[in-house]
Amino acid sequence: MEVPSYREHELAFRTQHAELKERTLAAGALLPGTPGSLALRSGTGYGYWYRVFYPVPGKPAEELVCKEGDGVARDAMRSRMAFAEWVSAQRL
Repeated sequence: MEVPSYREHELAFRTQHAELKERTLAAGALLPGTPGSLALRSGTGYGYWYRVFYPVPGKPAEELVCKEGDGVARDAMRSRMAFAEWVSAQRL
């Protein structure tokens, strides 16, 4: 008698996987590296928001997000960072 080479996972696992797949496909491109944090830099007299993150372990990087007064772009990045944090917290 031949043994099947696969078996179905438990319902809870399949549900979690389906939710993760659905949310990541709807979100578009994920942020590279760790979710990171937002930092306000104003050394030139003008304020700019940067996303500070680690693309690889031990090597920090910064990415320009927006000018200091652009709350819409800053909030959009915060939302993307929160989603990246949620995705990285999922254990499948």
